[in-house]
Amino acid sequence: MARDLYAQLFAALPTPHVAVDPDMVVVDANDAYLGMFGMTRADVVGRDIVSLFPPDPGSLDVDGTPFILQSFQRAAASRRPDPMPVARYDIADRDTGVPRERYWSHLAVPVVADDEVVLMVQVLTEVTDYVLGQQAALPTPTEGTWRARAEEVEARMLARAGEVSRARAAESDALALRAALAEAALGMAQARDLAELRGVLVDRGLRTVGATTGAIGVLRGRVVSQAITTGADDAIAAYAEIPLDSELIPAAVTVGRRPVLLGDRAVGGASGAGMAEMFEATGLHAVVGYPLLAGGETLGALTFGWDHPRSFSPADEDVFSALAAQCAQALVRIRARDAEQARAVQAVEMSEALQRSLLTEPTQHPGCTVAARYRPAGLLAQIGGDWFDSFTTAAGLVDVVVGDVSGHDQDAAALMGQARNLLRGIAYTVDEPPAAVVGQLDRALADLGTGVYATLVLACLEEPDEREVRVVRWTNAGHPAPLVVRADGRVELLDTRPELMLGVDPAARRSDHRAELAPGETLLLYTDGLVERRGTDLDDGTAWLVATVGAATAAGVRGGDLCDHLLDLVAQEAEDDIALLALQLDPAPVLTRDRDDLWLPAATPPVPAPAQQWALTDLRGLAAVRRAARQLLLDTALPTGAAGPEDPDVVEDTVEQVVLVIDELASNALRHGRPPARLEVFDRADSWVVVAADAAVERLPEPAVDRPAAEGGHGLYLVADLSLTHGVDVTPEDKQVWAEVPKPPTS
Repeated sequence: MARDLYAQLFAALPTPHVAVDPDMVVVDANDAYLGMFGMTRADVVGRDIVSLFPPDPGSLDVDGTPFILQSFQRAAASRRPDPMPVARYDIADRDTGVPRERYWSHLAVPVVADDEVVLMVQVLTEVTDYVLGQQAALPTPTEGTWRARAEEVEARMLARAGEVSRARAAESDALALRAALAEAALGMAQARDLAELRGVLVDRGLRTVGATTGAIGVLRGRVVSQAITTGADDAIAAYAEIPLDSELIPAAVTVGRRPVLLGDRAVGGASGAGMAEMFEATGLHAVVGYPLLAGGETLGALTFGWDHPRSFSPADEDVFSALAAQCAQALVRIRARDAEQARAVQAVEMSEALQRSLLTEPTQHPGCTVAARYRPAGLLAQIGGDWFDSFTTAAGLVDVVVGDVSGHDQDAAALMGQARNLLRGIAYTVDEPPAAVVGQLDRALADLGTGVYATLVLACLEEPDEREVRVVRWTNAGHPAPLVVRADGRVELLDTRPELMLGVDPAARRSDHRAELAPGETLLLYTDGLVERRGTDLDDGTAWLVATVGAATAAGVRGGDLCDHLLDLVAQEAEDDIALLALQLDPAPVLTRDRDDLWLPAATPPVPAPAQQWALTDLRGLAAVRRAARQLLLDTALPTGAAGPEDPDVVEDTVEQVVLVIDELASNALRHGRPPARLEVFDRADSWVVVAADAAVERLPEPAVDRPAAEGGHGLYLVADLSLTHGVDVTPEDKQVWAEVPKPPTS
């Protein structure tokens, strides 16, 4: 932004300027320069400045060096502007093409960056009319007066050149100051908080006025709280909080609403002992303070300090006043922004409280697990019209619902709360199928004048039959179709003929639909935010959901994990609220054998010296133990010299079964035991004995008995089925869970 601003300023300067690099090659020229010579930038950029305007013999020194080049060289060496005496350089008239007598004042200005001269700017002023006028005013010269008159004209020309140089320098300083003020004003306008505003003051404000330090004081109650800029050592930082009754400048300026300018310590010390002490403690010699005023209100004070005495011109005071005005406007914007953010935070907190009261954790029911999730559409409205619910009716049936009230704000949330509570009350007391319940809800919402427009799916789960299969009946009021995840991983879309949403026609006919859920199967309800995307078809979104749920289920992701997985996938794209509910029937028990028949503590297993032993440290290291154990089993599967079975796969299959036993016993020792833990494999003539030991002698194996598979414990049944014998041996030092597994038969 600053670079563009400077480029615009250079182009708009009313006097001719041309910029050259240290090799005297033109890099830019402003419009006034180009217009004076009738050229374009393409004519001059990249050309040598001397060859662009070849000097006549009168403008060369005795060595043939152009005077203009010498001026550039002097400016580069001294790092200061170099004026040249008025010089004649004739230029052809643009209309006639005939060379016309022209006189010029030249000033070479070096541009320094990182202590190197990077550019030279030539400032040209045509003084033809002035020179010709001076010549015409002189009497006709005689032989004796030529030299005196020539010297007089040259002296006047040099004086004029000095005046032009000083005027151009003042013009340059004024332009630079205006550019700095514009840059500071832009930075203040973009500041989002007090810290950024202080950063602008450090980076641009101090540079504009040449100050050592500065502070933005904000009035907070009876104190001016100062955000101090660079130079904030311990002495200056001590003045971060200034009471309003203090004689110090920030307080005096805030109370008096008038600027205070102290150019040296003598003037400042006369203001009071506190000011004298401040000057001495901080090392400052001059301080100014300006009130920050906006709309008749005093916001605080802007102060600058210098480590040397200085005077203040009217132009300086104009700069201070401009910076203070911009700073005050920035504070007004920041305060309004802070108030808006505070209101937004309050709205978020209120919305979250409303959400917690309405979207409670779903009620759990025997024989199934219900998981539900809600994700809002935006950060400033943490609640909307989407909802889920799960409850048991008076008849003992399980009802689940997902709905969507139009809107995405607190009004939508309030309407959602009414619809949700009405539905709960009707469904609980009315022993009717879902279609009748939703019909009554629609009529109640209309009769009560709620103005609710909503879609929903209400599903009722009936009691299991003799096969443990449960019937689910549902009705759909203009809502996305439910999904069923079957036990074999298939995903079915329960798509039915669309029916009217709530709020359109309370007398509309509604239908019930029926499906069966077997043990372990899942019913998934969701709102349209999960499948609707800008620029895509709803059918495409539904097809994506079916495929995604199928892939996730195949990977073992179900219930609440499935809901989280789906929300994570659409987190960056979702533009609407999303509510999800997954109802999963408990899987059928795998085994119901009595534990005492399987895992009684037994005597020490009949084993010789261990063939191999491995330390069990953590689950990550179990893979390496498994590989080593598999190799040992392959090496010892057959007696030395014995012929194996006719089918070579028998040995491999037997070894894999033993690896399953090793996996179960070793992982149990790590998950449920206590270190140190170890795995041992004993090699017998016709069998292997696998022992997993750990120090948790008080914690015996607990196989699942009439327990859902999701709660664990079924792996021990697998060990029992694959073993000849098995048991637990407890000693004072450790607990050993063991299993004897047969080797493959020999021929």
